[in-house]
Amino acid sequence: MRSTRLKRKNLLHLRVATEIHWSGSGSRSLENSQLHPVLSVLPIIPNIQLLSLRHADINEAQQSIIFGLSTLRTLVVRSCGFHPSTTPIPHSHVTALKLAHNDTQTSHHLLSVLASTVEDLEIDSSDGTVRCVRLGGFIELPKLSTLTMTSTDFYSEIVTRQESLGTFKRYTSITTLHILFYLRLSDMSLHHLDLPALRSLTCHHRLAVNLIPKRPLATYVEVYSDFNKEPWRLLDSLSKTRVTKPPGGL
Repeated sequence: MRSTRLKRKNLLHLRVATEIHWSGSGSRSLENSQLHPVLSVLPIIPNIQLLSLRHADINEAQQSIIFGLSTLRTLVVRSCGFHPSTTPIPHSHVTALKLAHNDTQTSHHLLSVLASTVEDLEIDSSDGTVRCVRLGGFIELPKLSTLTMTSTDFYSEIVTRQESLGTFKRYTSITTLHILFYLRLSDMSLHHLDLPALRSLTCHHRLAVNLIPKRPLATYVEVYSDFNKEPWRLLDSLSKTRVTKPPGGL
């Protein structure tokens, strides 16, 4: 849904929607006046499960609407601003949160609000999410089980990517880890006792050969494969997991 002027009678057709995607562009003040009618109609959508926002400033009243949606499970926030709230925020039911290119304040605010419910977290290693977790005080995410780390900035410093994994290794509840950029574990410090519950891993094979051993891994998916890899190193690592792998599979 682009930022266009919509009549309320047209917004009522959204009642059948399960996903709402908003992408703004141009004048921020004009977009906010157009976004508010869309957000205000969300409570009458009985089955909305996903809300995606891009280039939007979300005030306190709009946050109350979003977090108060009892059916909303996935919230995607890219290049947005969520202003800190001075009033109580409704208990949210969001379990999946995707963050990219937001400032540190917005990322910290969203993680704090959704800390008790988020199970699936996707972050871009080049935005402020990692910094907000590291510098803003450790945010407890007791239900976090799936962590996906991407990097839209190909030229981002390798140290930023190292800090991403180094920061989130403290969440011992993580069972599924997707690292969708090139990173070698040899470039960073990660003890074999970190990520003790890890059972599913998606990453480059050079990271995998060091991350797999001594963990209860059951599933591995390789990304960014090349023809010069040494497959026996990967197979050797897979043989050192603490679980029995199914015959004929990884």
